[in-house]
Amino acid sequence: MRLWNLVAFALTALSLGGCASEIGDECSTSVDCSPEGNRICDVAQVDGYCTIKNCTPDSCPDEALCVRFGDEPRFERTYCMAACDAQSDCRDHYDCTAADGASTLITDERRSGRYCAPSE
Repeated sequence: MRLWNLVAFALTALSLGGCASEIGDECSTSVDCSPEGNRICDVAQVDGYCTIKNCTPDSCPDEALCVRFGDEPRFERTYCMAACDAQSDCRDHYDCTAADGASTLITDERRSGRYCAPSE
């Protein structure tokens, strides 16, 4: 019985480890971002980027903000992006970037308007 409790505790701890991914984390598949399927891995970004597609204002988790990309309505897409205040808030190969008008409009009023974007 004692061994069974130890095994059950270890399995629970391992399964909780998969829930720790945040917006902007490295990933190779969407399962790396969320076992529940509510986040995706954008593999087009450097080392992958955990995000939520088609966000709306104030719908992103606390560590993120909703950013709209594209300057024509039919090409616009929104994604939750990791919020930042300084470069040190972003991982390697990413810059703490300010919204720059038509191509990246912030649609979330809770944050400073800076987010971690791939370095150019």
